[in-house]
Amino acid sequence: MSFYFLRGFPQLLIGICSLLFLNTQAAAFAPSHTETQIFFDKSSGSAASDSIAPAGLPSDATYGNTGFSGSTAAETPDAPEFSHPAGTFTDPFNLHLSAGADTEIYYTTDGSTPGLSSTRYSDGNPIPINGTRIIRARAFRVNGDEGTGGDSGGGDGGGDSGGSGGSGGSGGSDSGGVRGTGDPVPGPVSTKIYSRLHPDVAGFSSDLPLVIVHQFDNVMHPRGDYRSTVYFSVIDREEDGRARLLSNDLHLHSRSESNYRGSSSLQFPKKQFGVRLIDDDGENRNEPILGMPSENNWIMYAPYDDKTLMRNAIAYQLSSDMGRYA
Repeated sequence: MSFYFLRGFPQLLIGICSLLFLNTQAAAFAPSHTETQIFFDKSSGSAASDSIAPAGLPSDATYGNTGFSGSTAAETPDAPEFSHPAGTFTDPFNLHLSAGADTEIYYTTDGSTPGLSSTRYSDGNPIPINGTRIIRARAFRVNGDEGTGGDSGGGDGGGDSGGSGGSGGSGGSDSGGVRGTGDPVPGPVSTKIYSRLHPDVAGFSSDLPLVIVHQFDNVMHPRGDYRSTVYFSVIDREEDGRARLLSNDLHLHSRSESNYRGSSSLQFPKKQFGVRLIDDDGENRNEPILGMPSENNWIMYAPYDDKTLMRNAIAYQLSSDMGRYA
């Protein structure tokens, strides 16, 4: 087991934008029941004109109000709910997903973003979690008539869904199809990592917080040439001062873009890592880790050649004492 210092590096982002106004001077604009002409003055002195012909308006019309109190489009569904929180476990279990009414849930187990071509979840076929797994799920909602459901395959792979849907789509599941008219409206993606522990390590605890990094098939480049999408979990200490490896109460659970960090230090037996926390859309995710200020760009610092563990501490303290940020 290796010990690391976790540091955050705030980034100063300065955005410069130009606000452009398209300036025209309207000499007259007063629509009425008679034909109205519109004049625009140009800087060259010439004028362009157009006209608006009068049109009858319904007596029950109100300007700026459609008179419709509902929604003409399918509302964005919430993220699916998981029956088990992310974390570590020893005994296999079945994972159940749920979402709001008139939704279908699709999920993946390879880290990709779920879409309509992914495995469709069925209430009668929960997802078996019998090893370390990554589950990414998303709910879709459609407007229109409710379709007739068909059976879908069970187990982890799901299977092809059958049956005929309502107007505008096809498909179904044990829970009934919801395909109707209009394009399906996707909700936010939700990601959970479940790490199965061997019994020999399930009882491990430490007086230091624990960090679990899952690479799956995105193995980090040995020279740090690019960042890979990996999964970053932090287990904090409990009230008795011990952090336990077997836990479903994670201090942090996030996707990240990570890489081996350094140049000459890459030759050391103990590596350093750069960690950029990202959300399910791949955008920066600022999080306060273990009491430090909120940030998305973190370093797992391994001072292999500093046996005193004091060089950076002294340098940062001197910089702070001189009034500089450190």
